[in-house]
Amino acid sequence: VTVGKIAADFGKDHKVNHQYEVKVEGVSVGYAQAMTLNNMNYFSFRVRNRSKAPFEILKASLLHKEKKDTTLLHTMPILYKKGPVRVAPREEANEVFVVPSKQFNKGDEIIIVLQTTASKQQLVLYLPVTELPKYMLAKQ
Repeated sequence: VTVGKIAADFGKDHKVNHQYEVKVEGVSVGYAQAMTLNNMNYFSFRVRNRSKAPFEILKASLLHKEKKDTTLLHTMPILYKKGPVRVAPREEANEVFVVPSKQFNKGDEIIIVLQTTASKQQLVLYLPVTELPKYMLAKQ
């Protein structure tokens, strides 16, 4: 319950970095913000639907790609998700994902994958960890 309340408040307070946004068929997903609290990482993304059809999120995945071995992608288990499953036409919504806390190294990337039922095309956003708050990066 507490995590849900924090995720809801966290999703409302955001600034979207348009540099880290991807668009496919009228739908865009952009990075808003991240934080660590009580050994959990919170990631907030904005989904904007500018198409004429509803955008349904069938499956969401968060992956971690390490700089030291770019051939491996590590799945970050989603402990909690706050946000709608369907974004109506001409609407936007915030999606907050809560995952176990992890330290990231410079050069790593966070990858969000949103699968939809409408076109079977995935929205994939690559986010360098240097955009995350500095305290989330490992000291090197």
